[in-house]
Amino acid sequence: MSGTKPYENLYDNVNAEKWNLENATELLNKGLELSEQKETFHVNGREVSGYTYDFIGEIARDLKSYHHVFSYLVYQFPSIKHIHKRIKQNLEANCFFNGKRGIIKEATGIVNLKSNYNWTDRNHEVRETRSEITVTIEGEECDEIPENIKNQY
Repeated sequence: MSGTKPYENLYDNVNAEKWNLENATELLNKGLELSEQKETFHVNGREVSGYTYDFIGEIARDLKSYHHVFSYLVYQFPSIKHIHKRIKQNLEANCFFNGKRGIIKEATGIVNLKSNYNWTDRNHEVRETRSEITVTIEGEECDEIPENIKNQY
């Protein structure tokens, strides 16, 4: 099925279509406002300022919608993609912000960032390479490398 658009078969019931550019923009703008909302939390006996939302599913729920609807609307109305992108960027930053302040547990923040914002562990592959070494001992080449030198490489 190459060439198929991601929502082509999923949402082809146009008879039930209730979205237009105006109400799609309104929904995403409400989501954007929520993504910027702050409140005070109580963490370990102290008040900490943080963001109310750090997960797009919570915003969708509070707007009486579903998070996949946001993606569908961007597919239907590409001109609002920038709003969706901004919501996701805000929520990614909010997750990190709230995690640093102890508002959400670090593990929750890590899972959220990995699952929803494509964060990855930064594993760097180390490749071991061997080089040919010529050792000169007192002016003569030697076929064997002394153990004390061999163990350094």
